[in-house]
Amino acid sequence: MTLIPESRRGGAGIALGFLSLLLGGCMASSPTGRSGDAAPGDGIGRFEVSSAAVSRGVIVPTRCEAGDHENFLGGDLRDDSLGITVRLVVDPLYGPALRVYDTSAPFERAVLFFEEECERFEMRLDRAGFRVDNASVRDLELEVDCENEDGATIFGRAAARCN
Repeated sequence: MTLIPESRRGGAGIALGFLSLLLGGCMASSPTGRSGDAAPGDGIGRFEVSSAAVSRGVIVPTRCEAGDHENFLGGDLRDDSLGITVRLVVDPLYGPALRVYDTSAPFERAVLFFEEECERFEMRLDRAGFRVDNASVRDLELEVDCENEDGATIFGRAAARCN
């Protein structure tokens, strides 16, 4: 069990409110329910995100950037059509966590999900054996089913090579 200091969770309610605005304005509801599977050609994965204030929205990332570019262990799964990123971060003290955020306002519109808030949090993050622009290329697989303390949820999976 990972213990996260309360100070790391501060402001989650505010972030949830911003996520509600973000999701309410640009995401379509899922026609398939909680499938988590992306249809061929739909991207590298699929995540359903919801909060108490909005209906379920769907994020379909189409590319992955290795966290090495921004000096963290993990990767950014980006849905460029919505301008939303699902970031996997593997913290050396607290373990893995997700941050879903608006790429144009990453610190104003974000919500966090910690591993202990998840019914399922399975990940694989392997170095793919070579470096590009001083960053390791990584193979990332992620499958999550989480509900944070504010009632926001994320469910889905993705698999990608992160450059």
